[in-house]
Parts: sequence; structure tokens; C-alpha cells
Amino acid sequence: MLLCGMSVASAVETKLGFNRDIRPILSNKCFRCHGFDEKARKGDLRLDKREDATASRDGKSAIVPGKPQQSELIARIDTTDADDIMPPPESKFSLTLAEKETL
Repeated sequence: MLLCGMSVASAVETKLGFNRDIRPILSNKCFRCHGFDEKARKGDLRLDKREDATASRDGKSAIVPGKPQQSELIARIDTTDADDIMPPPESKFSLTLAEKETL
């Protein structure tokens, strides 16, 4: 189905909102280790604050707005390397395919 020259999938993609679509995933799966609680924070990475999530650390940024292929967060959720995958298996959290695609 086309909407003004756009497929339905493309129309849906353009309607993603950070607070509505992205933040809930990060909150449910990532903030426990990368959120506001300094004592629980892992890897000195904070994802709940834009300036921290987008800051360059050792030449990489967890989130590069508008450039998911350059975002370390995307690389970490897509990797099969057991040492790098996020969320780590021992956390007992995992991302669904839909959540990965949304991120």
C-alpha cells in the first residue's frame, strides 16, 4: 500500500518519537546499568541523558543522532560477540527483533 508515494512501512518509520518509542525500550532494558543510578552504572555510560549518550568516548558515541550505523549502541545490540553484546546475557534482559529495529 502506498501513501503519497511512500510505503506504509516508510510512513510508520517517520513517525517514531524518542519519548514514545525509543526511551521506553532504553528504560526497560538499558537504564538499570546505564541510567541515573551512579552506583549501579556500568562502563561509565549514561543513556538517560542526551549529552552523555551522544558524547564521544574513545572516539565512539553510544548514540549518533540520525546515524545509527555509527552508533555504538546499535553495534552492541547487533553483535554476536559474547563479550560485547548488549544487554549482556547475565543481565537476563534481551531485546526483541522489533525493539532492535525500533532502536
